[in-house]
Amino acid sequence: MGAKSYKYYVIKSSTGAFFKVPFRQLYDNKSIDEYILKLKSDYPNIALIGTSPNEQKPLYKLNLNTPLLLLLGNETDRLNRYLTNKSDQMATIPMVEYSSVKSLNVSCAASILFYEILRQRS
Repeated sequence: MGAKSYKYYVIKSSTGAFFKVPFRQLYDNKSIDEYILKLKSDYPNIALIGTSPNEQKPLYKLNLNTPLLLLLGNETDRLNRYLTNKSDQMATIPMVEYSSVKSLNVSCAASILFYEILRQRS
């Protein structure tokens, strides 16, 4: 299956969210820095929240009522050091101590993050 086919399935499986949820794909650190500067100019109180499966501040203890830029890494490689250093705060999703699961895939983690943001803002 070629790249074009994958894009079709991603858009098809998103049930329309692809066209409603803003996203930006940046390819290098310079582009990231420029984008963050633009966001900070537009939203002076924006918080950059990075995620980590390591012992960080539990998600529910963060103030998620300000404008946010969420920085999520994947389950294997995690958030890279560059983005970790850019983060204002690092958050973790608390897991049960005796669980054999130590981390969540990025889509599950994002769903939990979005739920907590919605919970705090409602």
